[in-house]
Amino acid sequence: MQNKRIVPDIPSFDFYTKEAMNILRGNIQMAGYNINVIVLTSAKAHEGKSSTSF
Repeated sequence: MQNKRIVPDIPSFDFYTKEAMNILRGNIQMAGYNINVIVLTSAKAHEGKSSTSF
């Protein structure tokens, strides 16, 4: 049985969204290797928690 690669359908984001994601990624990388949990929350529904966590 071969492993099939799953490629998600990610929409193209505008410049500001890409920059925000890059900053978030950099902050998580700089936090170290002993992180067990990262929590994403927001004040309202449909603000991108699922997309960001993916």
